[in-house]
Amino acid sequence: MRIRNKLVIILLLSVFILSSLYSTSTYALPPNYEPPKLNVNVNNVLEHLRKLSSFAPRISGYPQCEEAAKYIADVLSSYGYNVTLEKFNVTVPYEQHSELVLYTQTGAQVIKAYALLPNTIETSYTNGLEGEVIYVETKYGDLRDFEGIDVKDKIVALKWDSEKAWRWAAYLGAKGIIFLINNQTRFTEYDNYWKRFWVPIDFPRIAVNEEDFFKLYQPGMQGKIVVKMEYVIRPSYNVIATLPGERKEAIMAITHYDTWSAIPALAQGADDALSAATLLEIARIAAAKKHRYTLIFGFFSGYRQALQGAREFVYKHKDDLLNDIRFVFELSLSSSSANAGIFNRGNFQSYYPLDYDQATFAVRQDFIKLVNETYSKHYGFKLILWDYSPTQAEVLRLRYFDFEIFEMVKIPGIAFGSPAIWEGTATPQDTYETLTSRKDLKPGEVAEKLGSTYLNLLLYLLDDYPDDILKLYAPGRVRTLEGKVVFFNESEGVYKPVPNSIVIVFGMSTARQLPFFVRHYFVVKTDSNGTYVIHTIAPSDIATYAIFPFNDEPPEGPVKYAIDFGTYMRG
Repeated sequence: MRIRNKLVIILLLSVFILSSLYSTSTYALPPNYEPPKLNVNVNNVLEHLRKLSSFAPRISGYPQCEEAAKYIADVLSSYGYNVTLEKFNVTVPYEQHSELVLYTQTGAQVIKAYALLPNTIETSYTNGLEGEVIYVETKYGDLRDFEGIDVKDKIVALKWDSEKAWRWAAYLGAKGIIFLINNQTRFTEYDNYWKRFWVPIDFPRIAVNEEDFFKLYQPGMQGKIVVKMEYVIRPSYNVIATLPGERKEAIMAITHYDTWSAIPALAQGADDALSAATLLEIARIAAAKKHRYTLIFGFFSGYRQALQGAREFVYKHKDDLLNDIRFVFELSLSSSSANAGIFNRGNFQSYYPLDYDQATFAVRQDFIKLVNETYSKHYGFKLILWDYSPTQAEVLRLRYFDFEIFEMVKIPGIAFGSPAIWEGTATPQDTYETLTSRKDLKPGEVAEKLGSTYLNLLLYLLDDYPDDILKLYAPGRVRTLEGKVVFFNESEGVYKPVPNSIVIVFGMSTARQLPFFVRHYFVVKTDSNGTYVIHTIAPSDIATYAIFPFNDEPPEGPVKYAIDFGTYMRG
């Protein structure tokens, strides 16, 4: 009995120490607290949204994304922030030129074309894929559409919304695909998955305007696809803005400003820019006074390159700025709903060790209380999500947050914003004109209600949070993956480097006995010595990685080298 009593005392003491570590409060707002009720200027938000959407395609690594970064930096500088552009390199499928040539009776006619995302590492690059062009009318989106039709060694044209019929064309021996699109084409986020193969098949796919195609098309005519798209290493930028406070300890407000698309050249990403446009307006209002905590704004790029902007920021500042950051607060908006969600987890890594969640518990509880009792009533919306379960999310509707990278190194974070993302986000349909003309999309209302709420929650953290947010940062968890791609030269009996290779690294979560499946992946190109570096990967206690190197030099035709599925395949 004596031993058992001592054990109970030790356990109680441990619980007390843990609860004291994460907060000195009982998760209660200050007595008689009157929450701030400031409002964002919707017109300012929409103007930022219009401007950011004009930088298209705003994919990290493209020049237009750099222009967007400079615009954000100029705006923040005008508000009085200390602003820096932090450069890093991304590996991106970069399209220089694509076209479809149709040979009519009057000669060759050229139609503007747009390459689709690669089949993993295999782009649609071709100097000239020639063959008979055949249009296939699709009713079913499957094999039945090809009954009685010979597509072997032909270039198949079909409408974009033909579901998976294009895959059956490939299975039946087609040379390539022409997708027909128009202003009424329905694009969804699923296209990023289903309009390409997830194996490196050399099978060119382009999209062209449907009207342009049918003006020239005649059954039996010859055509040629030309695509200049390759994986290249390009510069990208994070925009970091600082407003010194009374203390050097900092609260960081973050979002991403880049976008993506199944057709990279068609990437305005207006809905994808709503968070950045709103956060710019929030920065204007927050700059009006000096706060208790230092305020840092982070506008990250590389969002769909496995949150690379956030990963590069953490790596760059692992020995300096991260020591001062106490909390990361992310804004994640979509124009499809003005209701709200609070996220303490995301799908980059589904679950973290217990201390990650506990570190955010006090702030999250205060946020829930403030939103439910004050802001949802004041601005007229509902908080419908406050405990996101990544493992229960649909595979094609996963939510990734930049704050997850900070949580991997034990800097607590939360995202506030829309509970779900519009299906047209990060597609060719995601344009400023679409967002401001469709009745079912509400960018202004979302910015006014959720943007204003985020602003007031941020001010609460900066000035009114009753306790010190303790330092939990663990620099030892900033991990880097370095590797080298080689091949075995049998005649010399040695391994030799393979320069300009493409490496895909799949990350699988292992925390809490989760199923072993991909949570995120990296694509990186090696240098002239065959080496590659990936900064800020998940520590081994919550993830394992599978490494797949390929070489596609020259870019036309099938891959030159592929992975040896041996002992060293898994990293």
